Amino acid sequence: MRYLGLDIGDRWIGLAAGDAASGIASPLRTMRRSSLQADVAVVRRVYDQEEAEAVVIGLPYNMDGSLGPQARRTLRFADVLRRAGLDAVFCDERLSSVEAEEYVTATRGRRPKPGERIDHVAAAVILQDYLDGIGHIGAPHAPDVSTAPDVALEGA
Repeated sequence: MRYLGLDIGDRWIGLAAGDAASGIASPLRTMRRSSLQADVAVVRRVYDQEEAEAVVIGLPYNMDGSLGPQARRTLRFADVLRRAGLDAVFCDERLSSVEAEEYVTATRGRRPKPGERIDHVAAAVILQDYLDGIGHIGAPHAPDVSTAPDVALEGA
């Protein structure tokens, strides 16, 4: 099964692709957000190009496990994707940006430049975490959009 991984922010969306057979996630690109409709269209186009069967979305829990404002915005975006016909699941993305920066530093031998977008690398980290989790018998699966906490959608 092929997946499209997303790291959703207010101004940027990181995209990655991977599949359960190889268990490997790869960064694709970072896109600048414009409008909800345009963003969903781009995600849909990449989803189709990558022949994905589901979208793995990083859900930014707070360190105490609660859902903050960014998590609520992410859940609303995921709901729009679901209504557009894309299957969506979530993966805890706490510290994915830190892990992405460490990965870039390790592979390039230097830290990312100030302002350099590595959201696509964070999306690959999120997707890789998800793929690693589904590869183990009895591993907990991320909830799908329909089972996401209702509290996160209040005021939507």
